Amino acid sequence: MLLIACEETGQPRAADPASRPDDVEVLQLGTTSDMGRLPWSIAERAGTLRAIERRHDVRIDIIRFANEADAVAAYGRRDIDAVTSTLSTMIGTVEAEPRDTHVVVVTDFSRGAHGLISRTVRHPRDLRGQTIHLPLNTASHYLLFRVLERAGLDMGDVKLVNTPAPRLLERAIRGEINTMVVGAPVLGQLQVLPEFRSISTSRSLGGELIGGVMVDGALIDRKPRLGHALVEAWFEAVGEVLLDAETFTDAGLEALANLSGLSETQVARFLSPRDLVANAQASLGLMAGRNLDRTILGAQRFRLDARAFGCTRSSTESCVFTRDGNRITNGVGTEIYLNGQFLRQWRNGGDDD
Repeated sequence: MLLIACEETGQPRAADPASRPDDVEVLQLGTTSDMGRLPWSIAERAGTLRAIERRHDVRIDIIRFANEADAVAAYGRRDIDAVTSTLSTMIGTVEAEPRDTHVVVVTDFSRGAHGLISRTVRHPRDLRGQTIHLPLNTASHYLLFRVLERAGLDMGDVKLVNTPAPRLLERAIRGEINTMVVGAPVLGQLQVLPEFRSISTSRSLGGELIGGVMVDGALIDRKPRLGHALVEAWFEAVGEVLLDAETFTDAGLEALANLSGLSETQVARFLSPRDLVANAQASLGLMAGRNLDRTILGAQRFRLDARAFGCTRSSTESCVFTRDGNRITNGVGTEIYLNGQFLRQWRNGGDDD
């Protein structure tokens, strides 16, 4: 029997009027059920988020989306103020709706939580001419691009069918899909179908699939306490599930299993404690490190190869991102700023502005 853990998507949690004065600052944060994003939901359910909101006199409305592409698209349309996303997805799609964006915290890695699986294909070089189902403009899409690239292939060598993760599960059960790319929890739920074998996972990318929190730049400049609250919320959320850098707490592992619909053994297979960035110094180091440079270059190649899905301007120039220190830009007005000020203040025990 397959069970899908799901929550209402596209809606914030109900507000408590007594705890929300007229002058409280509100931020709408889009997130998904990807394994590395589950600590947000755990912190919300545990009441940790409420306590942080009271300390900073803000409100963080968490809005859940079915997949990363929907969340990033909502951010691009300015339907939400912030989004949790892999940086490769954010860098690759932000050009479609120019918006200055601040990355305020690097949060997680996918190192095995996304996989390319098939009934009929056993090696990446045999993907040529195959139909592959996946949610487009997501970490799964990026993984496929990198697998093809390493095999000497490109997106033009395969036929892609945009299929949301829940539909992948349904159609796989009915025998309608042979090859797909998907992330956990659905990837774990598909393991009960023995005819599917793994071709590659995001573990092969090392630390290339890096997640973070991206916030509207104008908003965070005007209301810096929202940045402080987001950074504190992430590290408190991680504290709900980690005993130390190598170990989940028993309660944390149980909560992750309950939210994902996976067994605790499966959770540990797809999400390691080391996949969650648990302190400000580590997050700052990742902003400055080589992993992020590889992500930027990979995202640039990805968008150029998959231009039919991502590069919507008449020229591909807007798809070429470069990094100059803490700024990632496409040269036509879109800029992503790696804003470490809130991490530094959290690390140093500083207060809000």
